[in-house]
Amino acid sequence: MVRTTIITATNLQPSRLDFLHAAHESVQKQSTPAHWIVCLDSDDKPPAWLKDSAQIVRSKGKGVSAARNTALEYVTTPYVCTLDDDDILSLDSIKVREDALSGGKNMRWVAAHISDLVDNVVQDRWEQPLVSGSYEPGDVHRLWQSPENYFIALSHTFLLH
Repeated sequence: MVRTTIITATNLQPSRLDFLHAAHESVQKQSTPAHWIVCLDSDDKPPAWLKDSAQIVRSKGKGVSAARNTALEYVTTPYVCTLDDDDILSLDSIKVREDALSGGKNMRWVAAHISDLVDNVVQDRWEQPLVSGSYEPGDVHRLWQSPENYFIALSHTFLLH
């Protein structure tokens, strides 16, 4: 039984299609199956490899946040997470999240390893977090450092119930 939906919002920019394809491959290789919804924030035709592996929905060109909200309307699983079109999931990313949330613990947040593939001003590839699992609130400052070192990235590696 699939318990998690992964949402990716994209506008299919040609310069980013290689990143989206890497994200696609990481979703396909998950040790625990997940449903993948890709919300297109453009009128472009999706590549065949994407149409064959994801539920395609469209937003009205209002940006990534609006596209994610549009995709939420199609979620039928108990868990949902987002994956940027330039990130990849580690093999057990969804399994780690589901196991942590279904373990009956009173955790504060759950994260699983992802890699941000797009260069930023500090480093070429951002690996976050270093250790997958569930954490108490104080751990976020110790384990979840951004490359810019001035914010905590509350983002797509989280799984909400």
